Amino acid sequence: MASDDRELVIRYMVGSTLPLVLNRDIEKIKSVSSMNAIVRYLESIQVEINEELIKIRAQLRLNQIKIIELVSREGIQCRYVSNGYEQRIDMLPSIIKIACDRHLQELMGLSSEE
Repeated sequence: MASDDRELVIRYMVGSTLPLVLNRDIEKIKSVSSMNAIVRYLESIQVEINEELIKIRAQLRLNQIKIIELVSREGIQCRYVSNGYEQRIDMLPSIIKIACDRHLQELMGLSSEE
């Protein structure tokens, strides 16, 4: 059960990071060209991510997991309470990038071949 809780918190961490990354990319695309179709597509992906986050938050509540702090400093640090114990997960920037890339590929229907 603890590993399921940890996996759920990691999904929350990635899901919280991805909209920020997409916002930055959308703004870059808007500033250099008029690729409205790409911007609209990325915005639709953002909607999917937000819907996923709502489901993840509901699952966190159901599992009685409380996110205490989510901080982005040279990676992401998340402090949370699960089963009455405070836990912490630290993710390096390279790990976050990989996790975000994989999740984005899933949402776009692309396979991640390595």
